[in-house]
Amino acid sequence: MKAGRAAFMVVALAALAACGASSPAAKSEAPPANVAQTVDVRNIAFNPKSVTIHPGQTVAWKFDDGTIPHNVVGTDWRSPDRTSGYYTHTFAAPGTYAYRCTIHSNMDGQVVVTP
Repeated sequence: MKAGRAAFMVVALAALAACGASSPAAKSEAPPANVAQTVDVRNIAFNPKSVTIHPGQTVAWKFDDGTIPHNVVGTDWRSPDRTSGYYTHTFAAPGTYAYRCTIHSNMDGQVVVTP
């Protein structure tokens, strides 16, 4: 009886371990469609710091800094604070749009929209 119980426990533990191993893949989110540029938010930095697009195009920020929350804040637009996933913003008019993370004062970047 004890050998049968031990075998069951080994199988049950192996099944639980397999479920845990697939967990990170389940969190992976596909990048948004129709994005002209992607900015990685990682290592408490925006990379690249500056991107160039054309009017009507969209920039995506990919949050991937572990448990460290960030946001993206421009003059009249703002992402929620987050630790993973994407935030997108579409820029309609030419200009230079500065943005920053209000949680980390050393994090800033810009989107240059050229005609």
